[in-house]
Amino acid sequence: MNYIDYIRQFWARQDALSLTVTETALYLYLLECCNRQHWPARFIRSNDKIEAALNISYKILKNARTRLQEVGLIRFTARSGTSLAEYAITSSFKDKVRDEVRDEVRDEVRDKVRDEVVNEVNPAVTNVRAIRQRQRQKTETNHTPRPPERATGQGVTCPDYVEPAYVDTFTQWLRYKQARREPYRSPQALQLCYRKLLELSGNNPAQAADIVETAMANNYAGLYPLTRIETNNPTRHPFTEYENNTRYRQF
Repeated sequence: MNYIDYIRQFWARQDALSLTVTETALYLYLLECCNRQHWPARFIRSNDKIEAALNISYKILKNARTRLQEVGLIRFTARSGTSLAEYAITSSFKDKVRDEVRDEVRDEVRDKVRDEVVNEVNPAVTNVRAIRQRQRQKTETNHTPRPPERATGQGVTCPDYVEPAYVDTFTQWLRYKQARREPYRSPQALQLCYRKLLELSGNNPAQAADIVETAMANNYAGLYPLTRIETNNPTRHPFTEYENNTRYRQF
């Protein structure tokens, strides 16, 4: 690292380190001293000269250089009995980046080797995982979302596409079917039933309520028109012309 590299390293870490003005001035002063001596591994500097150059006391100097050493910017050794101290400018920031890159590469290589070993030692596990992944993707692709439903109590929910005027009537019919243990087993069947109720009632909510109540009163399994043709057999259920054509279709 050269002079500019050290300065860039320092300012890159300044925000994270939150150094004081004195600590910043001391580091730049020591960096300049090292540069003037052509970058020796260690150099000696008198406390008196540093105090005079920065206009600080020995106590402030002592605290500042201790802080710089703690954050890894310098190393120093005070010579007992004298005002001299031996300093060294460190490149810990460069070493830190190198260590981070090394750890990242090591983790990536380790994961890759582990996957290759698993595939070679037990390919069946890998095949099963791949098959399950494809099945999940296929399920997600082919999944038809259910229409949103509104809660109606008693374990019955009414789909949101049901118009407000028909909610009570249609909910009553769903509860009736549930009590007969004949619930609609798919959202499509449920929607077809609702459409058939609209068709039979002529989009009349009162007529729809009569259709549902009549079906429930006669214990019907499905919905039928209100108009019926009389027959000579009182025990036989009378069918309209429409129901004769669709006798075994229930909605």
